[in-house]
Amino acid sequence: MFRSRLFIAGCIASLLLVPVCRAEDTDADALKSKELSKTGTTFVLPAEQEVADGMKSIRVLRKKVDDDNKARANLEKQIKQIKGGIAQGEYQKRGLLEQFLKESDVTRKNNLVAKINIIDGQLKEATDFKDGLETKVNAIDAAPRQQFIDQVLDLFTKADEAQSKYKELADDPDVKGALEKLNAPGKPKLKLGPSTEFMASATVLKKWRGDVSSDVIQIKHEHEVPMVEVTFNGTTTREMVIDSGASMVCLTADLARQLKMVPTDKDPTIHFTMADGKVVEAKQMVIKSVRVGQFTVEEVECAVLPDSLVAAEPLLGGTFLNNFIFKVDPKAGELHLAVIAGGSRNVITAGGGKDKDPKKPGDKKTEKTTTAAKPAAKAADDKMEKDK
Repeated sequence: MFRSRLFIAGCIASLLLVPVCRAEDTDADALKSKELSKTGTTFVLPAEQEVADGMKSIRVLRKKVDDDNKARANLEKQIKQIKGGIAQGEYQKRGLLEQFLKESDVTRKNNLVAKINIIDGQLKEATDFKDGLETKVNAIDAAPRQQFIDQVLDLFTKADEAQSKYKELADDPDVKGALEKLNAPGKPKLKLGPSTEFMASATVLKKWRGDVSSDVIQIKHEHEVPMVEVTFNGTTTREMVIDSGASMVCLTADLARQLKMVPTDKDPTIHFTMADGKVVEAKQMVIKSVRVGQFTVEEVECAVLPDSLVAAEPLLGGTFLNNFIFKVDPKAGELHLAVIAGGSRNVITAGGGKDKDPKKPGDKKTEKTTTAAKPAAKAADDKMEKDK
């Protein structure tokens, strides 16, 4: 008899619970219709999982980018020191050549030749070592930087949109009502996201987004050659050919004079191969600053072309462009530049480092022009051979 009563009481209790369970299911469905799903005690948006997955990939890329930046900075420091030594050696060699031409004593001439030969050997060794370091710099893949920038921009936008969505949901009467009904006395308190983990990721993304500066600069095409306005030393603005095939910025002789850059014997002589195959000598110098759009690069190595190349165009080459992830978009008439904070020591960004247009730059592949000089790999001065 007693067992029968317990069975009846249990059935009655079950029947009473059915409406309650159905009510909870209805409230949960109301939240589900808002694209919310329960994780622990928090109702979150699908974007939270997307951000969590994306952060794993970005952290790997960030480490790779940081390691590459350190390696590049170390190599560039060594290259700069070696170039200084090469310039000093070439200066000493030219001094010995002048003495050789003035000297009449055979013994002293032979002694001078011996000294010149020693310097030639040192210059060749230093140049070969420098070329090897530059090969290592060029071998550092730009793809991780590109991927980091793209993924940070995408994920930051996604996280920002999710936070805005959470604010809308927090004011949604249906969401408020469903949570109030689910939070009955005696039950674990449920809440609307964002979750703590998501907000931590959003904070990191905000910092990384601040590290990424980008700009889109309008360009024009003359005879299918991309041209962009460039400002030198903050005062002189000229149009230049955008040429990713040129290893350095190239100035015509008249433009160099306008910038008060007059080559001397102390400046290293480098060799250029023209589009027609002709090899010409140029002088390697340093421009105080080069600005394109909102970006300024300081201490830019350049080649000053000789006066004889009256038809040559100035080139915006690798010593500027290689500081960035860049892309020329011929159809849109745009040059896309992007840089990560710390990725280049010589880059200054206008406006406190914040970009004007967060468009993503594309692959570092641009159309090569064929209308001006291309720097060759040679760095040693061959004047001695000519004098002989």
